[in-house]
Amino acid sequence: LTRGAEGFLPSAARNPAARPTASRPLPPSPRGPPPQRAEGGDGERGEAVATTSVPYASYFLLFVTVRSAWQLATLPTEVPGAFLSGSGQPIDVFGTAFDLFFVSFGVRQLFEQSGVGGGGGELPPDGFAGTKARVTLDVGRERGTMMEESWAASGARLLLPVNLSFSRRPVEIDFPGEESLGGRRARRLDVLDDSVTLVGPAGEVRVDVAGGAWSALPIDEPGADRSGGAFKLRFFLDFPSGAERNDVTLPPGRVFFSGVGFADVAGVTEWSGDEADRSAVRRSVVRVDGAGNGLMREGRLTCKRNGPLNLWGSFGDTNAILGRYRVDSAEMPAVERELDAVDTA
Repeated sequence: LTRGAEGFLPSAARNPAARPTASRPLPPSPRGPPPQRAEGGDGERGEAVATTSVPYASYFLLFVTVRSAWQLATLPTEVPGAFLSGSGQPIDVFGTAFDLFFVSFGVRQLFEQSGVGGGGGELPPDGFAGTKARVTLDVGRERGTMMEESWAASGARLLLPVNLSFSRRPVEIDFPGEESLGGRRARRLDVLDDSVTLVGPAGEVRVDVAGGAWSALPIDEPGADRSGGAFKLRFFLDFPSGAERNDVTLPPGRVFFSGVGFADVAGVTEWSGDEADRSAVRRSVVRVDGAGNGLMREGRLTCKRNGPLNLWGSFGDTNAILGRYRVDSAEMPAVERELDAVDTA
């Protein structure tokens, strides 16, 4: 967690001889989903974005939360029900702890899903909203994946480059939001390409991709290294038809990206460890041209695998590893730097 995305160690740290790939120019014009204005509220709510979370999972969580709260208040063996009833019966410590846990967990989750009190990621003081980046999806079998055994068993990889713009425009994800982005409120992620292609046995294949949303979340795990103003970078793209190359398939639907960003990339050189380790980490960071921000060069790709075993995400999403992604280049256009200066002033 201190050097990668969700425990994913960058390849440069595994192989100090690795070198960054050559950067390629980024197209100028964004392409994203048709905007839909969220109804109600003030102008800060932004556009509405569809969710892939199943709402009835939230309704089930609401039922469990209300039931646990009712048992705490009415059962003569739980607290405070025992004192309210005056029955004098022995306290069921286990039952009380169980219901208290579900009330606490349920209230917190439902507040986050509804957007009450924020319900989304917050940009660090020197956030990189407005950054454009070229990202390559590297889909294939990884250790720990929950995909089927036959999926990408040959060791083949599916490479798909896409140019993105991390827009400043706020969006509001439909209820109950996306857990990986911290709730419902995020910012718009635009696709800059008219089309994206992968190279397969039959040549180039066009792949449909729609823009999504992104957010920056604090790294709050105990003992985590936050050098360089490190924060979690979370975003998603939608692939309506998926993609396929040999026995590697990118499932149709939403793909989630988990990485790390830096508000002050110069501070990354202060990370703990010996010099060889620090040197490997520095090579694993992409500096945003024209800004002091940076991005971890590699991150993780996942998709949701909710089902009956986890009650369709009632107690958190289950995610399957699809592979990794690589940041080839990143830049902050001059107009965005000017907006940053105005915001700071």
